Amino acid sequence: MSQRVLVVDDEPDVCWALKSALSSSYEVVTSLSGEEAASLLGTGEYRLAFVDAKLGDMDGLQLAQHVSDLGLDTAVVLVSGYVAGDDDAVRNALESGLLKAFVPKPFSLEQIRSLAAEVLPLRRRREGG
Repeated sequence: MSQRVLVVDDEPDVCWALKSALSSSYEVVTSLSGEEAASLLGTGEYRLAFVDAKLGDMDGLQLAQHVSDLGLDTAVVLVSGYVAGDDDAVRNALESGLLKAFVPKPFSLEQIRSLAAEVLPLRRRREGG
């Protein structure tokens, strides 16, 4: 079974770029809204989610908190062109484990592929596969 990755960004071009970068190795689903993403994540089928910090209907940290509140084993990576990695809220979310990583925009597609490869094999081993 291929591992599922969710890409959440209100910019279709960003979703397309991330999906293109990851789809050779993972099953990638995209979402343009936080509400839709919350519903998709609630299924428990995703091991990794790349989430934009500023969505039209909620922010990425709220979505990460939703994942945590549901007790899901989904690594959330915050992606942003507006928020910096040294932002207090981002730093606290990284330190607490709410976020697995932070990726500033613009990013390289290799950076995204490397991060996915770093996060997902750890989960595969833990799941015994």
